[in-house]
Amino acid sequence: MTEAEMMTPRNKKVMKLLEWCRANMCTPDGKRVCLLCKHEPVAGEQAAIGLFFADKKHQKRLGAPHGMDRIIIYLLCDDCMDVPDRNERVEDKIFAAVNVQ
Repeated sequence: MTEAEMMTPRNKKVMKLLEWCRANMCTPDGKRVCLLCKHEPVAGEQAAIGLFFADKKHQKRLGAPHGMDRIIIYLLCDDCMDVPDRNERVEDKIFAAVNVQ
């Protein structure tokens, strides 16, 4: 199978999501940054690693194979952890990356 044949709509969505994760979780030199504000936690600062599980309706839209789930791992700094609507902001950012409505 050629590379072009492998790029089904689902695979294109998965690749777009992976590219977004790389761009939003790490700086070019590989350091992890906060998903919401891009702050890079330094020594002594706390950071939270989050796991995003979409509901069944959105799993397919995120490119998950039938019967499997796609999990998004992200980092939040202390300041963003204290934002009251952080879960909604994280969800909006993830879904915007793959144009999920």
